[in-house]
Amino acid sequence: AKRDWILITDFENLTENPVFDKSLYTAFTLTANQSRHINILPRSRMLETLARMKIKDQGYIDDKTGREIAIREGINLYIVPSISEVGNKYIIAAKIMESKSGDLLRSEVIYAETQDEILGKLDQLSKRIRRHLGESRYNIAIQDKPLKKVTTSSLEALKLFSLAIDHHAMQDFEGAKDYYENALKIDTGFTSARASLGNLLIEHFDPAKGRELLSQAVKSVDNLTERERLGILAFHALNVEHDIPKGIQYTRMRIELYPDDAAARNNLGYLYQNSGQFEEALKEYKATVKIFPKMLLSYGGIERIY
Repeated sequence: AKRDWILITDFENLTENPVFDKSLYTAFTLTANQSRHINILPRSRMLETLARMKIKDQGYIDDKTGREIAIREGINLYIVPSISEVGNKYIIAAKIMESKSGDLLRSEVIYAETQDEILGKLDQLSKRIRRHLGESRYNIAIQDKPLKKVTTSSLEALKLFSLAIDHHAMQDFEGAKDYYENALKIDTGFTSARASLGNLLIEHFDPAKGRELLSQAVKSVDNLTERERLGILAFHALNVEHDIPKGIQYTRMRIELYPDDAAARNNLGYLYQNSGQFEEALKEYKATVKIFPKMLLSYGGIERIY
């Protein structure tokens, strides 16, 4: 049904090329996350669930682990993507699995002639999976931006960016900083990495440098997905322009498109709280924990308001 949740496991890399580790998961999730029909469980929530399962340092979420996370989070379906190589061709596949039974419901396979074709083929694969999950061709066509446009064309940079996201989610800020910086060294035009590094520097290391990077990233946000674009504009409004009403406006626009975006709702609660609009803040914090009952930041906001 519309607004149901799904989980995407890490790519099963059956090739001998380590560049596909992490990078393809991030790319596939990025393009699938443009959907306004389905919700994808964020990587940060998967890592938090693993922590509650007492599983530490789980860098790879396979079919078995993904299924267990899906069951614990009450998610009925999960996606298992993979890449393999036969001769000079790449085979990119995705299986739609039922969480409770572990049964295969549907599968899709796409072929890429070269490594340069892989990101474009991931776009096609994502669209096919979304069609199987009930999204219309029309909505996919009018909402989506090509994957090569919204991210880097360098799989090596994308892999480093993916590792940075994991370390950021695990609060290893030094590690995340190094990976973001190294991703930018490979692709200096990687807007998402520049914005993420800017956010990290503002919050933990060098606010002045962070604001500079964020201002640079804002110039290229129109190339990103709507979810990313509005998130970066909101953060820029708050931390560079010091314009809370503008930050609220961008965050509300993001929520209108993606009403189950828990991170955006929590951020909106924070913005309302800092502007003295406590009733509105409380409403957003409560909406956040309804979507994600274990969102500790939102409970902290509720407690402070009361």
